[in-house]
Amino acid sequence: MFNIRKKIIERAINHTKRKVVFPDLGAIKTVGFVLDGETDEKIAIWNAQGNVAGVQWIKYVDRKRGADNLQNMIYRSDLNFWKLPPDRLVHSFIETPFDLLINMAGISNDTVTYICAASKAKFKVCYKPFGKIYDMVIDLDEKNKNELVKQLIHTLTNLNSKE
Repeated sequence: MFNIRKKIIERAINHTKRKVVFPDLGAIKTVGFVLDGETDEKIAIWNAQGNVAGVQWIKYVDRKRGADNLQNMIYRSDLNFWKLPPDRLVHSFIETPFDLLINMAGISNDTVTYICAASKAKFKVCYKPFGKIYDMVIDLDEKNKNELVKQLIHTLTNLNSKE
């Protein structure tokens, strides 16, 4: 089972067709967040920086689904036989060509890795390196991962001003 899951993730990494485009901070219209836990504070940080991009998010929660029926939440109990999210829960998020995809959930979870690998986002960012999924890695530890959005905006601002 573990080998099949690994092959599915590898296929998503190697076969996702997308055009990598370095984002101009002022031209970003859509942002996708991949989160863990149950807070939206990271999205609020993006909006507080004066960015007016449309934001969508998807969260992985490591517990059983309760009575809620939220479409952008994936619970451990939703995962299929291979411990990956079913297509009905992630298809619209994965198929959206975001200008920027920000993984705030990390890389230690196959569910999150699969979502990020299969995403058609034009530019993908994380706080830890993982294979060739991400186009930019801002190296932060788990304690400081909430700084990712601030560091990303700072980096994009500096890199765009140098052009």
